[in-house]
Amino acid sequence: MLSKSTDGGLTWSAPVKVSDNPVGVDAHTPSVEVNTTGQVAVAYYDYRNDVPGDAAATTDYWNTISSDGGDTWTEQHLTGSPFDITDAPVAPASRGYFLGDYMGLAHLGSAFANLYIIATPDTSNRTEVIFQEVTQP
Repeated sequence: MLSKSTDGGLTWSAPVKVSDNPVGVDAHTPSVEVNTTGQVAVAYYDYRNDVPGDAAATTDYWNTISSDGGDTWTEQHLTGSPFDITDAPVAPASRGYFLGDYMGLAHLGSAFANLYIIATPDTSNRTEVIFQEVTQP
């Protein structure tokens, strides 16, 4: 969900859903950025491709961009294919699987720079750090 102010924060719009995940499917760990052309991007993880009841927690990372002040959004799937977050190390302090604190979103002129983590089944390298530049499709 995203809300905006056009008067320096005195008033705010009603929150709008920016992701395409179905109702009831969690999206989490969002980052928000505005580029030099005024486009707004939101990057996040979600579980829309998870299969309820199986052992995996199928996870994807997405970037969605608005060029019209948040009225419409164009979504891009950044991970290419989903990954199983249960391959990530378990972090007792977070009470679950943990991708780390190393995700973020910045802009490079009119492009967006995404930094995010995915889990891998490789026991010698449980997480991969990915940097990906994204522009409006």
